Amino acid sequence: METCRRIHIGVASPIALAPLRHRFGDANLPDTISFPLIGHLVEQLVRKGHDVTVFAGSHSLTSPVELRGNGLNLSVVPMRQRRAPYNFYRPERAALAQAIRRSSCDLVHAHWTYEFAAAALDSGRPSLVTAHDSPPAILRYFILTRYAPFWLARSALGVRVLHRANHITTVSPYCRDSIRRWIRPPAPISVVPNGIESSILDLGTTRLAGGDPAEPFTFATVLQGFQERKNPKAAIAAFARVRRTFPAASMLMFGTDYEIGGPAAAWSKASGFDHGIKFLGKVAHPDLLRIMADNVHLLIHPAKEESFGMAPLEAMALGIPVIGGKNSGGVPYVLNGGKAGALVNISSPDEIADAACRILEDPKHRRHQARAGWQRAASEFSLERMVSLYEKEYTKVLNSSPSRQK
Repeated sequence: METCRRIHIGVASPIALAPLRHRFGDANLPDTISFPLIGHLVEQLVRKGHDVTVFAGSHSLTSPVELRGNGLNLSVVPMRQRRAPYNFYRPERAALAQAIRRSSCDLVHAHWTYEFAAAALDSGRPSLVTAHDSPPAILRYFILTRYAPFWLARSALGVRVLHRANHITTVSPYCRDSIRRWIRPPAPISVVPNGIESSILDLGTTRLAGGDPAEPFTFATVLQGFQERKNPKAAIAAFARVRRTFPAASMLMFGTDYEIGGPAAAWSKASGFDHGIKFLGKVAHPDLLRIMADNVHLLIHPAKEESFGMAPLEAMALGIPVIGGKNSGGVPYVLNGGKAGALVNISSPDEIADAACRILEDPKHRRHQARAGWQRAASEFSLERMVSLYEKEYTKVLNSSPSRQK
């Protein structure tokens, strides 16, 4: 197998810059449209000796910002917060594509199939597009809502990108199969699953050695948005049922729309299900991991559809048992068909509650679930494995580019 030589990789994506903070000294880093995993991917690529330029976007900038760091360059362009999809992110794409052309990247690795991937393709540089979701799978949850125009435009761009791309990866067999079924892109699709940092696995190792946190039992959900696709109402109703058996139990709800006074809190109170729930909202990722590791006995992930499932994976890496949906897209893949977590009909609060009670009532079963989840995370979804698989994809892209074939 050909190894990946040192190359200059452009990474075009939403990105959390916290893992890269140390590479820029005292420089004032702009706020960016954030996704934690990509920052860790970039850090690993730099550590492996590659040159990397990050192309990111910010809602707070009015003009582009370029910074040079230790082994890493950063180019951030302004992005509109509203209505950007309706002309398919034209100014954002133009700014990103111009920045990519100005760079000396050998290739661009673009994440998601929307504005960042479109810009990478517009730039003319050899590109790898990683689909973190299937546009039609997302659209069907919004088509009858007030968000339909936004998602129709965004999905149309995603479909166009996938038909233009020559090299595609995606994060799970489910997402690959969905894209093949509904979009039928001409390029082959490889699966490169998301990875988890070794520091999170280390937290899980410590937790497994020390045992569960002290009772009373604490549940958690980590969701973004109080919407049908995330299915939070089922988890809240299930928790109310669990409290009939474990009246001292509590549940921590993390993510946008789960803050005090937010949509989830308002619905829970109106439904009489708010007892024992702490609405913590959006929490910094390191703080979220610490709170989970120190306090949580069980993660309920009620989403009806996930292309992968980072929240379940992070819980598994922390040694926390997980309940997910048996028909919830990529979740069964992450949970190894139910061998690394409980899979239920996530639309049924009774089934969620029954599975939760079985896990809580049987300490031996709970430890087995925690250990199986951690082992699955460590063996199949390590960050190092993800980076190695992407390096192989980069080699494919470069070997097939016209400049290499001349």
